[in-house]
Amino acid sequence: MQTNLLSTTREAERRIEEATAALERTPVRHNGIEKSARQFLDDIIEAGFVSLETHKVGAVDRYRLVHKEERRSYQVSGNMVDYARNALRVRAENTLDQELAEPTPALRPS
Repeated sequence: MQTNLLSTTREAERRIEEATAALERTPVRHNGIEKSARQFLDDIIEAGFVSLETHKVGAVDRYRLVHKEERRSYQVSGNMVDYARNALRVRAENTLDQELAEPTPALRPS
């Protein structure tokens, strides 16, 4: 069982590395600036597009990164989906780690 989990983890890490490398080589134009697709995803996630949603179009799953407060979204596909899913997971883990590291305010009797 441990070997299976380890090989699955390695496979997932390899897929993320391949997706990241492919996105580094893929140019996109966003707001008049050319950048790598990886940088584009990092930028929009940092800007608040932090919900990866799936919707069906016929029998096909389509994905979009959504900014819920602004009600805006960007369509993502292929390697962008894998990279975004991983980036959002890492972001959530880091947020949780920061929250756990912050000292809990002491309660004082009134």
